[in-house]
Amino acid sequence: MIRHARKRIGTSIALALALAFVGPVGADEPQAKPSPVAGRGTRPGDVQKVFIIQHIRSGELAQILSVFPAAISHSGQALGVSAAPAVVQAIEETIKRLDVPQPPAKDVELTGYVVEALGQQVPTAAVPSELDGVVAQLRRSFSYLSYRLADTIIVRGRSEQGFESSSLGGDALSPDEKTLYQLSGRVVVLPGDGSDVVRLDNLRFHAGLPVSNGQGSMPKFSRETVGVEGSVDVRPGQYIVVGKSGLVEGPNALFLILSAKLVE
Repeated sequence: MIRHARKRIGTSIALALALAFVGPVGADEPQAKPSPVAGRGTRPGDVQKVFIIQHIRSGELAQILSVFPAAISHSGQALGVSAAPAVVQAIEETIKRLDVPQPPAKDVELTGYVVEALGQQVPTAAVPSELDGVVAQLRRSFSYLSYRLADTIIVRGRSEQGFESSSLGGDALSPDEKTLYQLSGRVVVLPGDGSDVVRLDNLRFHAGLPVSNGQGSMPKFSRETVGVEGSVDVRPGQYIVVGKSGLVEGPNALFLILSAKLVE
């Protein structure tokens, strides 16, 4: 969903946003009583064994092991099994394969280019060279005569974590007052065909454009917001057009172009 605003756009400026991370979900807390998962019950000839789980949540592992004909319970990181000897041995082998250290989360650097599309020819209008191919595609799809960079937003996130940031940028979108930027979402790095894919879930990008409500030496300002909301997938090194916002007054519009790269 894209919201519109009535405001003329000003000169170009670069902006780096600070990132506030939401920490990962913690491990299972010890429970006062073991939690049963499978209700097979004890039978003659069964053996009992307790496994201490090191790297994954015992509750999630117990759910996976519930496919075995066994009585399974868990408490904290301990998992208890009661079953026939052959079943217990099969469960032990399964635990060895599943209870392994998880790969480290990958860091991702996101770059968002706020590009202004103009309805008139402006000889000085320019975009970074890496966006030439994207702008060429925009020219084939839209009738705007010039394109120029309004702002650049750089954020760094970690896979499986959320981020939320707000900052006052420069005066690129208004010659009179700073623009308020808000960016949030969740980064997930997924294995892809040949290269990883960066998924941005619940992506929200808003630019609060200052609007003058008065005249004189001390004009008052309010803000009207344009932005993009949704979820997108980006391959490292790829540039994608996330969204477009036409402006109510004038023939201009804003495009948000996004790229991502994995950081060691």
